[in-house]
Amino acid sequence: MQDGRDHASPEAFDWYFQSHIVGNAQYLAANRQAYIDSLDVAIDTNDNLKHLSSKTKLMVAIPISGDASETIYETLKLYAAQGRPALRRTQFVLIISQTKSDDVSEEASRKTHIAITRAQKNFPDLNLTLLSMPWPKAFASKRRNGLYGATLKIVTDTCMRAAQRNHIDPLIITNDANPRAISRNYLLHYLRAVYEHPQEEVFLGKIHWDVGRMRSVPGYGFVATVLMAAQDRVRESYSDVPLDSWAANSGYRASALAAIGGVDGDIGAAGSERGYGADIDLGRRFFSARYTNDRFCMVHEAWIDSYGDRLLRQYLCNKSLTRAWDECDNNASSDELKLFVEMTENVTTDFDHVRRRIEHLLGLMFSDRGWVCFESEEMITAALATVLLGSPVPEDHEKTPLWVLTGERHARKITFTDSGTDHLKEVLPHLADIIQEGLAALDDTTHAQLRANKKFLKNDPVPKRPSASQTRHIGLRALTHMSL
Repeated sequence: MQDGRDHASPEAFDWYFQSHIVGNAQYLAANRQAYIDSLDVAIDTNDNLKHLSSKTKLMVAIPISGDASETIYETLKLYAAQGRPALRRTQFVLIISQTKSDDVSEEASRKTHIAITRAQKNFPDLNLTLLSMPWPKAFASKRRNGLYGATLKIVTDTCMRAAQRNHIDPLIITNDANPRAISRNYLLHYLRAVYEHPQEEVFLGKIHWDVGRMRSVPGYGFVATVLMAAQDRVRESYSDVPLDSWAANSGYRASALAAIGGVDGDIGAAGSERGYGADIDLGRRFFSARYTNDRFCMVHEAWIDSYGDRLLRQYLCNKSLTRAWDECDNNASSDELKLFVEMTENVTTDFDHVRRRIEHLLGLMFSDRGWVCFESEEMITAALATVLLGSPVPEDHEKTPLWVLTGERHARKITFTDSGTDHLKEVLPHLADIIQEGLAALDDTTHAQLRANKKFLKNDPVPKRPSASQTRHIGLRALTHMSL
């Protein structure tokens, strides 16, 4: 595609639906045309998708398990509060994954449908499409009920097919059905990012892992926040480090998603040993296509407070939080978490025990071979200082060390000094409040900025400014049709 033309890449869409879909998600693509026909049927039976407005800039794709009746209504309520300017430019596409097994009863699925129907009635500004996928029991059993990747493929393929048919190129945002909270202008921040960064292909929002739970288990909050601070540091500082995307808060230009081959619906199948989910795989393939991450745009203002069950389980089991998604599509949210949900930490009466757990788990994190963000001690220092001191650059750390890092790269240990222990004792009881107050201040500031300048709500694209530093890896042929 030449600069100056609309960003939509018909070649990428055409290539995807004409050829690549064969062999991707074996169960779905056994007959490519039959699968595409099934997407068209879903689109034709829904006016929102069949006549997708040219003003549609965002499509929010939400895979839902059949028993989400207690969370999906509240999720849609959060979106409904985003305001009409954003909602008029957003299409929501929900898909209920139903398995013909004992895991999700017909009654649970019915309640989920009722909750979504109630949201449609109560929140008329939501442009909402509901799909349903009844998986055969044999297929679900083969996948060990890890159906997320296959379900994500259907919902994103539906979005891409609708975009292709209506000659638009929206941003497809993948999200979960159960966020605890979202930023005040979540959708507007994505709209502004897409407008201001026309060359970027992947947009990553910010995730906080269950801030409310951090009040009862503050040690977990500290370790989880250090982990995310390290990832943020990598994203902001390095262009040659692969970046993961995630289901809870990532956006992809539809044409770019088609160009890399869409979602790999086979991830999560029984016997898969990749150690990550279909959502994380997308970010890695985008990086491989370009050999750089400077087509990734960070949208920290579009934050989500997500359930941290996987991370909390790791913390309470004294396992590295970096391994929380190792079986992402294989039912990793096991029932064992229920044993710990009522557990609390008292950092006043049992501080030393909490500190030792934090030191142990930070050592495991910093030793993880698979996390490049912990390759350098500078990165570790920045992540720890961000959470402990509120700044990635501790001014007096060398004069008065707050912690000591020892051991080889893959067998590190961390020990807080007396000064560091004092800081930890001061921060832990208030960490959740500090985070929430910071998010509220960020929302207030950015709300004023958005009200002052709404050029991004106009339909006219900004002129393209290609980056000389952007490169392309020859191999994913559809990307040769996209702007460089």
